[in-house]
Amino acid sequence: DSNCFLCGKSLRSDESWLHSGGHILKAMQGVIEDDLCEKVSIGHACGFCGKPSCASVRLEKTSTGRYTIESQCPRFHILQLASARKFSKATPCTNVPVQCMLCS
Repeated sequence: DSNCFLCGKSLRSDESWLHSGGHILKAMQGVIEDDLCEKVSIGHACGFCGKPSCASVRLEKTSTGRYTIESQCPRFHILQLASARKFSKATPCTNVPVQCMLCS
């Protein structure tokens, strides 16, 4: 378990990316969260921890043609991209990395 770097809420390690995604989405929509310890840096926020200094998430293509997620973020945990892309009532924010068309 750990605390959100942005709001301080206690989180399980496997839910930090969903929680951070919520902060990022709110910031992108112009929603102001007054209780944040650190402001979300739109376009530079790490999807796992929310901090701008950690935005080091990459998609790497494997020899089988599938993609895996790689990151140096201390909050990183392995995701299955196919299942992470699916949203539900319990997880409405998918917050999965996307392949940059300029880099591929």
